[in-house]
Amino acid sequence: YLSWINDESRNSNGNEYGEKNILKCKEIHRRIEKGIQLLSQNENAFKAFQLANTAIYIQMFQSEWHFNKKDGYEVFERNGNLQLNYNDYATAPFPNGKGEPSWRPFQLAFILQCIPSFVEANNTDKDLVDLLYFPTGGGKTEAYLAVSAFLIFWRRFSFPTQYDGVNIIIRYTLRLLSAQQFERATKLILACEFIRQHQKDLGSEKISIGFWIGNATIPNSIERAKQKHTKLLEKLNDRRFDGKKAINPFQLTNCQWCNSKIISRINQADTTYSVGHRINNYLQSHCLNPKCNYNETKGGLPIVLVDDDIYHRPPTVLFGTVDKFAALAWKGEATTLFNYRENRKPELIIQDELHLLNGPLGSLVGLFENVILSLCSNENQRPKIIASTATVKNVAEQIKGLYGREARIFPQYATNSDDTFFSKTLEESKRKYIGILPTGKTTVMTNLQLLSALLYARLEIWEQSADKKDDDQFWTLLSYFKSLKEIGRFSNKISSELKPIIQQLQVRQLKNQGDLTYNYWKLSYR
Repeated sequence: YLSWINDESRNSNGNEYGEKNILKCKEIHRRIEKGIQLLSQNENAFKAFQLANTAIYIQMFQSEWHFNKKDGYEVFERNGNLQLNYNDYATAPFPNGKGEPSWRPFQLAFILQCIPSFVEANNTDKDLVDLLYFPTGGGKTEAYLAVSAFLIFWRRFSFPTQYDGVNIIIRYTLRLLSAQQFERATKLILACEFIRQHQKDLGSEKISIGFWIGNATIPNSIERAKQKHTKLLEKLNDRRFDGKKAINPFQLTNCQWCNSKIISRINQADTTYSVGHRINNYLQSHCLNPKCNYNETKGGLPIVLVDDDIYHRPPTVLFGTVDKFAALAWKGEATTLFNYRENRKPELIIQDELHLLNGPLGSLVGLFENVILSLCSNENQRPKIIASTATVKNVAEQIKGLYGREARIFPQYATNSDDTFFSKTLEESKRKYIGILPTGKTTVMTNLQLLSALLYARLEIWEQSADKKDDDQFWTLLSYFKSLKEIGRFSNKISSELKPIIQQLQVRQLKNQGDLTYNYWKLSYR
């Protein structure tokens, strides 16, 4: 990396912006070296780094083993072991004949540069907001989850009497996205807890995760949870009810360790379904499969889902949406999330999809952010902030407005925005982006003309291609709209305007006979 920086420095030719970017790259290099140095000198940091890698590996192992073939298993479908002995993960071949996973360079570099922020109490990098900027699907989530695992283990090694309570706050802007990412984070937390069960120096308290979200998604009180749970059991105990259609009110459809369904028949001949939730004074979730490490007899799943439980049993990782933090003004018991008993305060705040925090939402989040940062701080502690996004625009100003801190983008380009050393923009790609700039035309009219041209073009592809299977990739057009109102407005135009435009194009090109007319006839039925 340093060699690349030196090459870029020689190519900058004294350009002002290039020189500024090179200084940022040198700062990244310094932080990576510092992280490596700490791993070689600090025993707790190195052990935490090893276990963080182990947790990521076990999570990937379990996912490849159980989550690639089926969307959830009934309990009776599997009778064998659902996990290996702890030490066997080191030698067992990776499932399904796949090669062992490895870090992408940018992921490992990001992890290393974040380590000093936790290991050194007075490290100035802690006051920066590290923005992980990488395309969708590149592995951002795995990178910041690995940092999270490192912090969890390091905190338990270094503060054996103060590690409990909330360690990490992870926030999203959209409820649907939060639910999806919650499952990914839960897989890692279950791997961390599995490791804790087999290590003597990681404390007696479980490593857990909590889902802090609105009442419309998960019941926020134990009383309401009991009502939902009772209604669910009544349905499942009715033999006329198809348990496959049951909706879990607690957002947990499958065990994230072994992929067994939370609502399932235990035996194939059973006419009623069981559910992996039990409520006494709090909601306890568990896997129904007796062979799973998180079966009820083995302590259940370390997942906290109801607000009342989250306040009384603060989880290691608090997962939620940004709007939920408005509850701090109304729920006094929520203060337990920031200093539970004598434990250390939360040390890491992760904000995913940062680009969505703009406009009015960004302004409101910024108002609450000062409160959250102060609740996570004292004379000896202040939290590290990590953000991630796949798109960047005026990010320095945005982060300054939200958090009052300086931003550091990683990976950082130097003289060429298409080359960051860790990633390069390929000149050739099967994907092409084309922008349309209509002049004096509405969005609806632009869409009508654009879609009619594309729908006609697929006929040309069909006629010219030798292998018709290739045509399927061009046959379906996917359009995104900003609101349901816009979708409704455009859908009304399909029969009245879009079909006549396509028909006119086909008449002009002498392609409006026989089966070719189906290109527009059936549009209104889809």
